[in-house]
Amino acid sequence: MNPNIEAEIAQIKSMVEENNKLLKKIHATGRWSMILGFVKWAVYIVLIVGSYALLQPYLTQMMDTYAGIQESAGALSDMKAQTQDINFDALKEYFK
Repeated sequence: MNPNIEAEIAQIKSMVEENNKLLKKIHATGRWSMILGFVKWAVYIVLIVGSYALLQPYLTQMMDTYAGIQESAGALSDMKAQTQDINFDALKEYFK
């Protein structure tokens, strides 16, 4: 074989080996990126569910309080409707 061809083959072989190393690094980087992306989303989901579980008693208490306030406001408006019929002028005359 021609020595020039053997040198070219050796050069191509070293380039292929270097290319193979780079491709393996790229593949490993992609794999780690995918794994860490999954872990990141898993942490987000765990934090959201944990926050909801932690805050649920407080949220329930706030909703109950809000419902109580609405009930009281409804009772006040009913009381106002009932007092519309009262003649306060007659009461003033009665207590004079």
